[in-house]
Amino acid sequence: MKGNRCVLFFVTAQLLFGIYSTSGFAASTSRNDAATTGVNDSTRERWNRLSETEKEQIRKSYQRWKDMPEEQRIRLRERFQRFQALPVEERRSILELFNGFKALPEERQKQIRQRYVELMKMAPEERKDRMDSLRQKIKDRTDRNEGRRGGFGGSGDSDRRRGSRR
Repeated sequence: MKGNRCVLFFVTAQLLFGIYSTSGFAASTSRNDAATTGVNDSTRERWNRLSETEKEQIRKSYQRWKDMPEEQRIRLRERFQRFQALPVEERRSILELFNGFKALPEERQKQIRQRYVELMKMAPEERKDRMDSLRQKIKDRTDRNEGRRGGFGGSGDSDRRRGSRR
């Protein structure tokens, strides 16, 4: 999904470069006036330290951002602002989930996206029932797995059987 990649690069650009305006991106190095470009000195220094590959990746992301319909850009900005307003731990948790998703094979990511789209097309009540059902399945699996492992704070018998000493 191009939109997700665009969001990622937009977020990256904001976090790395402190760019908050959508005009005068750091790709233009011929104008040095921060008031004209919207780029301060520390941002320009970080830009200059990037490799050409990284710079090109950011330029492409910015071009995708500019080519995006205005209503989609507005929606993404609002979502990003909501993300920024979250507590640090919650943001960190979301980023960990996102990175875990990106680490999955492409086919698995596609499958998850398709299932998400199907879920969002359901009627609200049907979606709620489906989510409750999924949560219950996860809880049941977790309970079963803890039962096999003996849970936390066991008696230590399994350690003694393996020959370990305390």
